[in-house]
This record gives sequence, C-alpha cells and structure tokens, in this order.
Amino acid sequence: MAALSTQAEVGKILIIVDIILGAFGVLAVMAFGAFLKFFMPLNFLYGLVGTWAVAAMAGLVLAYFAFREAERKDYHTAGIYALIASFLPPVRLITLAGAILCLLSPEADKGATGRTRRRKR
Repeated sequence: MAALSTQAEVGKILIIVDIILGAFGVLAVMAFGAFLKFFMPLNFLYGLVGTWAVAAMAGLVLAYFAFREAERKDYHTAGIYALIASFLPPVRLITLAGAILCLLSPEADKGATGRTRRRKR
C-alpha cells in the first residue's frame, strides 16, 4: 500500500482545521445574533447576521463533504468540494489552500480508488 503524498496529507489537514475553526465561527455569529436580538431589537441586523450564519453553515457542510471524500481517497472530488466551500461567505483562505493542495496532489489524477461509477444507459 503506497503512502499518501505530502500535498494530499496537508490538504486534508487544512480542511480539518477549517472545519474546526468554521464551527467556532458559526457559533460566534449565532451568539452575536442572539445578542443583537436581546439587546437591540433591530430586525434587519438580525436578518443579516442570520443570513451570514446560514451561508457559513452551508460552507461548513461542503467542507465536511470535502473531508469525507478525502477520507475515501478521492482527492479530486474533495478538492472540488473544498473549492466551492472556500468561496461561500465568509471566504476562507484555509479551505482554499487545502482545495488547491488536494487538486494538485498526484492522488487527484488517479481518481476514486475503490469506487466504481457506472453510467446509466
């Protein structure tokens, strides 16, 4: 069994770090939204913070999908998911670096190992 390349390992680690930091970021945004709702009942600000929290959660879900694909050794798909997740607001540079490293790794050229995709005829 061949070892993973450095790019694939570092890309996977960067995606994990972004998931952890992103979870803390979403919690902080939600706490700030609760603070706004309690102390300053300005509905438009609460709506903006809520929209930002939903977009951050969507990016977090896509980053998790990227991590799951990296665990399955499908680094091309993991890089695509991480690339999409990195451009959802707020833009996350850690995920972008992880996506680029996953896409540039030699394992991304090999495709999905152990998974077969069949076309419907």
